[in-house]
Amino acid sequence: MKVKQILLPTIFLKLMITAQICNANELVISEIFADPTPVYGLPDAEFVEIYNRSDQTVDLSGYKFYDGSLKALPPVILPAGEYAIICDDNDSALLKSYGIVAALSSLSLSNGGEAIGIYSNAGTMIDSVFYKSDWFNGGYKTDGGWTLERVDLNFICSNSKNWGPSLDNTGGTPGKSNSINGYFEDLIPPEALYTFLSDQGQAVIVFSEILSDSSVISGIISSSLLGLATITGFYDGDKSKLAIQFSQVFIYDTVYELQIMGMKDCAGNELTHTTLFIGIADTLLSQGAIKFSEILFDPESSCPEYLEFSINSSHVIDISEVSLLKLDAVSGDINSIHSLSNTPRLVAQGQLLIASAMPEMISQYFITGKVQNQLKMGDFPSLNNGEGRFALAYKGVVLDEFYYNESFHFSLLNSTKGVSLEKISDKISSLKVSNWHSASSTSGYGTPGLVNSQSSDLIFKDEWISIEPPVFSPDNDGFDDLIEIRIVSPGVGFVASLQLYDLSANRIMIFQNESLSSGVNSLFWNGVINDGSVVLPGPYILVVDIFNSTGEVKRNKKVITIAANRK
Repeated sequence: MKVKQILLPTIFLKLMITAQICNANELVISEIFADPTPVYGLPDAEFVEIYNRSDQTVDLSGYKFYDGSLKALPPVILPAGEYAIICDDNDSALLKSYGIVAALSSLSLSNGGEAIGIYSNAGTMIDSVFYKSDWFNGGYKTDGGWTLERVDLNFICSNSKNWGPSLDNTGGTPGKSNSINGYFEDLIPPEALYTFLSDQGQAVIVFSEILSDSSVISGIISSSLLGLATITGFYDGDKSKLAIQFSQVFIYDTVYELQIMGMKDCAGNELTHTTLFIGIADTLLSQGAIKFSEILFDPESSCPEYLEFSINSSHVIDISEVSLLKLDAVSGDINSIHSLSNTPRLVAQGQLLIASAMPEMISQYFITGKVQNQLKMGDFPSLNNGEGRFALAYKGVVLDEFYYNESFHFSLLNSTKGVSLEKISDKISSLKVSNWHSASSTSGYGTPGLVNSQSSDLIFKDEWISIEPPVFSPDNDGFDDLIEIRIVSPGVGFVASLQLYDLSANRIMIFQNESLSSGVNSLFWNGVINDGSVVLPGPYILVVDIFNSTGEVKRNKKVITIAANRK
């Protein structure tokens, strides 16, 4: 009997995958391409990459993407340990060669930064990031064509230090492991940086990183004048900005001190205690409200240039209303205008602001002041090494102006590279050449955010000429490097003539004549005489004449003692 072979049709069994809903942070945002032009290697197409760090295969139709509005993700299957590229429908063909694509009807990412996130259809937040363009840390990658990558996909807190520009030579790594893939641990507590009042009158505190949701319960914000604040939530969707409210209204001419305690970041690090100031910003700033106080125009390699400003107003000031003007060194014409801050930011009397393109890097080279004094300027102007001229302006009012020149440095320094120029007295014009001096060696040649090493705060004696200190050592060690000669002029139009003699009546030094204003005038001397050398140790006689065009003359003599070099 012939056996008939019966061929049965092949039966294909289709594996049905049940959509899994991940817990928070099991889907994470791993890469962001907000500014694709100029093109370096990646397509001209914005995208956000997400990574499935769970052990389950996920159907993305159970989720929504947020970029200002919630948008349902398509039914795309994302296996455990794989990446999906979220993009606009019109760009899906450009990106499909890189891996799994989840296309939306529209996707538009802000170049400067915004809040984006992944949510379940039930509204549970799975992961979110408020990215910012300054996460590129300056340089050419800020201008576009490069992605931001997450360093540690298992660090679930959105910390800016866990992000950086791609190192891949194509500009990014969509659909594959990040080029800066590594391990990140956050052990640094958050800092309360500054405050501002929104257009709607909300009081807002800005922190150095995002806060945990529990901070709105555990944190305490109070004021001795306003009482306990009510924390109303996060401002504008940014978890690094806390909105608060007091039962009392702010009075225009009052500065309120805030005490901030107990705030925590996502990693559980706790801010212990910070004092900030808030109030209604002064709308009638006058000359001297903000002044120049220090400049580093020729830094060491990799150290940023910086300018330092002192706040002298008795009111709070919104520095977003103040502009830095770069002037022509000779004519004084305006070459460029730079905003001190692109967003509202309140400062108060006594603060020393460090303005720089990357102020956070300055602490690698100098002992610096509080992080609250760092002022990151996206368009910080270049500082010429030879000379420069700048002004601070508010609504057409020049608040302060100064000119600098490399010749202002202490003449006996072997090198001025990496040495800042400090203002000696805030009470004297920033345009006065003798009011600037090299930072001391003991300060590390710079004091950004701190009281200047060459600052003068001397008490004037009740006589028309006074010298402090009577003994000084001009060796640039930060201790009595300068003398201050204070002259009280009986009126306008007087000129001071100063000459230095040794005890044998030999003239050692002729000072440049100085025009005097009515009242107290301060002149500074660093011990350098006319031939460029430092005067030898010992006692000297300073002869001071003041006179005017009508023939009035006054003369006085003072003893100045030069101490031996302390080095």
